[in-house]
Amino acid sequence: MDISTVQARSSCHLISTPLAHCHMMDEDKEALSNFPHIPLEKLRQAQNTDEVFGEWMTALQLKHPLKLNNALKAAKYGVMKQNFAKLFIKCGVKYRQKANREQPMLPQCYVTLVYQFLLNESGHPGYQKTLALVQEWFFWPRMTVDRAS
Repeated sequence: MDISTVQARSSCHLISTPLAHCHMMDEDKEALSNFPHIPLEKLRQAQNTDEVFGEWMTALQLKHPLKLNNALKAAKYGVMKQNFAKLFIKCGVKYRQKANREQPMLPQCYVTLVYQFLLNESGHPGYQKTLALVQEWFFWPRMTVDRAS
């Protein structure tokens, strides 16, 4: 795969999408449909520089999960390995496939923004409902640890 092509999953098939085509699609949809406050290009950049997601980019491209050979790595990346078969890249953005939706993988730098937005914009539904909304629409590796804090 060369640098001008991005691998993506369409239905059950892995396809290669030219990066230029992704940028054309981005013109119509410059932000996540479920969270328009994060432009796709900024999400791509944040995912690539995120400590966890950056390491998994190559693993996703090669279709081989990282080896977790010590307890620290297992604690940090275990959920990524467990979900590896559900992870994919579409137009440079990393997602997890959930039963009925594609969940963008949310870099740590956006977690607080998403929580605050969903809490405020949905009329302060309370912690449990806000958490359920976040978990329905997004994925990040330490989601269960973060929700406790």
